[in-house]
Amino acid sequence: MQSSPPSGTAAPSSTPASLAVEEAEPIKRSAPIAGDILYGADQIAQFLFGERKYRRRIYNLVEKSAHNLAPGKLFPHFRIGASICARKSTLRDWIAAQEERNAKR
Repeated sequence: MQSSPPSGTAAPSSTPASLAVEEAEPIKRSAPIAGDILYGADQIAQFLFGERKYRRRIYNLVEKSAHNLAPGKLFPHFRIGASICARKSTLRDWIAAQEERNAKR
């Protein structure tokens, strides 16, 4: 008859240590994502230019980014389905980087 380990102690593992699953670090969430995402060229244009009528400029920025491989000149966006999306925080950072780069000239 085998005895069970005393309560509060773990039973010896039969799997090697290299196969043991490590606990993942918790994801740091500083702000809700839903409030940070702009969905569609209309919302991005409203955020950047103050009016939705400038959505064509967003399409142009996205198109130019697709053909330009220079990392500093890429318009930060992603797609959900066919819709262009962007994060407000990422756009603010991108604008700040543009300002810093142009101030050095």
